[in-house]
Amino acid sequence: VYWGMNSTHKLNDLVVLSFEATTSGGNLTVELPAGTPMPEDASHLLAFASSASGESIVPRATEVMDYTPAQDSATSVAFTDVDPALGSIAGTLVIGRAADESTISLYNVYFSIGSTKVSLIGEEPSLDAVTRPTCQGTSCDVISITSVAGGAWMMSRGSEGYGNDEQATITIQGPASLYFTFFSTEPGYDYLNVMGTIHSGTELPPRVDVPAGSHTIM
Repeated sequence: VYWGMNSTHKLNDLVVLSFEATTSGGNLTVELPAGTPMPEDASHLLAFASSASGESIVPRATEVMDYTPAQDSATSVAFTDVDPALGSIAGTLVIGRAADESTISLYNVYFSIGSTKVSLIGEEPSLDAVTRPTCQGTSCDVISITSVAGGAWMMSRGSEGYGNDEQATITIQGPASLYFTFFSTEPGYDYLNVMGTIHSGTELPPRVDVPAGSHTIM
């Protein structure tokens, strides 16, 4: 079992788990202990069958979502009722965003009696959730999108090649800057369209300044 950068490619050759298939049929169960470190660029666990002659070519994969309850909280909340009717309210609720939203996807708002929740009123997405790139297409299951320090996002198809007829459209939100650290396609045949500019081959595309709004990479 290895960490994977997507559902088909290993992050590296370090084995996370290895155990014998001692009986045929049924499932093998193994516990990962608390505190097992998850590499920053990992998104999957890949299981390869192995024998004295080597490993299977194609792994089975499962996406790993790091269970991380929100580590920070809203800095403030304020509301003034402007509805004169008894038993109903209206007005603008102002939520002070957390200083660090890296572990926050939503702010949930409840009615409460003291500190006891009564019912959910609504939810508001964090800035990280709003700006997260989205992927559509047949190749999205092998493209990793991970949050990195400084409020940035890293998108990767890996560096070990790709298959025939792969296609995906990634939507990003501006304003932002887009940097490439690796680029390789079959020159003249396979292309990457970055906001209307076509790239093909192995030359690293230049930095792209992304204006406000939604834009596509495909």
